[in-house]
Amino acid sequence: MTPKRRKSSLPEQTGLPKVGSDRLVELGDALREHYAEIEKEPIPDRLQALIDRLKEAESREQSDDQD
Repeated sequence: MTPKRRKSSLPEQTGLPKVGSDRLVELGDALREHYAEIEKEPIPDRLQALIDRLKEAESREQSDDQD
């Protein structure tokens, strides 16, 4: 019977260093802060027009489903 090989962890598989839970918390906080800043930025006009068109299409679809 051949001995079972231990599965390597993701950092071992990818060659990435292990990251401690404290560092993960720091990274999560930094990402949330950065996202909050980006979220406050105005939406470009072209993207807003696409959003509006999508909302209109969704509302038409919902009204068609109710008929």
